[in-house]
Amino acid sequence: MTGLIEKLGHETFKPGLDRLQPFFSCFQEDFKQKKIVTVGGTNGKGETCYVLYDMLTRAGKKVALWTSPHILSVRERFLLPGGPVSYDELEQSFVWAFAHIGENKLSYYEFLFLIFCRLAQKADVDIILFEVGLGGRFDAVNIFDANVCAITSISRDHEEILGRGLKKILFEKFGISRANRPLVTALESSTLRNYCGELSREKNVNWIDLFANGNLVIQDDYRKRNLTLAKYVANLVTGEDFSLEIEAQIPMKGRFEKMTRGNISFIFVGAHNLDGMRKMRDLLLAKNPESDSELLLSFSKRSDKDIEDCLNVWRETSVFEQIHVSTFEHFKSASKDLQRIWAKNHFESKMHWCADWKEYLLEKPLKKRTNIYVAGSYYFIGEVQRFILSHSHFFIK
Repeated sequence: MTGLIEKLGHETFKPGLDRLQPFFSCFQEDFKQKKIVTVGGTNGKGETCYVLYDMLTRAGKKVALWTSPHILSVRERFLLPGGPVSYDELEQSFVWAFAHIGENKLSYYEFLFLIFCRLAQKADVDIILFEVGLGGRFDAVNIFDANVCAITSISRDHEEILGRGLKKILFEKFGISRANRPLVTALESSTLRNYCGELSREKNVNWIDLFANGNLVIQDDYRKRNLTLAKYVANLVTGEDFSLEIEAQIPMKGRFEKMTRGNISFIFVGAHNLDGMRKMRDLLLAKNPESDSELLLSFSKRSDKDIEDCLNVWRETSVFEQIHVSTFEHFKSASKDLQRIWAKNHFESKMHWCADWKEYLLEKPLKKRTNIYVAGSYYFIGEVQRFILSHSHFFIK
């Protein structure tokens, strides 16, 4: 499998749906017989999709979920009835996909999405869930017409691709919607909700605003918002009533995912932009985390201002006893830029520079019960998880 994946190169955004039509046309007629749900948004779309998959599966539906990125294994992107795809079936699908595209080139993301479509088709599922990778209008998932669409939230991220400003970002994400079909949103900003209303009227989209209809209120934390959105979408796509008391039971990679090794509990939170950091902070403040908690942060490449704004979220907060900022080996890592930004504004704060995060973890006192939250980049979360799994013998001495 490793050799096959390496042939795909790195994950980059490559817009253009017309270019993809010849490769995905073999699924169009079959997928028209399925219920399709497409979920977009800046933050929360992954959790919303996982909750949807869990609820629909427990209701007896055959469901396939496409999600990205993965943290430890590429198998995480392909959830089928019964769980993640097997290695054998995935390898067979790789061979099929390379033969299917011939000498043509697809991006890493597009190639894996092609494989997902093949797997969903073979599994003969009832419902297909698509998590948008980036944006929406030009994302590969938008090659299919969804029966129901949802937008979780809008905040500043990937502006170099989606455009500067929240309205431009919403415009790109609104592109997943279809005329005369429902679009369910959990947008907090009244300005964005007004703009979403304008776009919906212009394109004849059946817009459902969960704040306007009373399903959500401003005081609801982001996890409550994601859960409520998922349940509303599940009701629409099935015509059945999903109780608001139902809680998701599926493990969600990188979304308050917990690993315990000896006396140390690692909690992985995929908060990677300003809005995500604020929501993580507010949720933890509301839940009064245990006093022996620390935060380990690192970021993927992004603007200096984005990183500085994210660091400032934690500058004065009382959530953590200690905050450690570090870098990691990956082609998408912020690398030395991160240390420069930290040194500029946080040298004398309680936010410490961690030259080697692996050494920091190995030096933790094993007899002291500690919670270590890891956030800032999904790629960093993956690196930390791999390290913990390969050093489990150390943490449980």
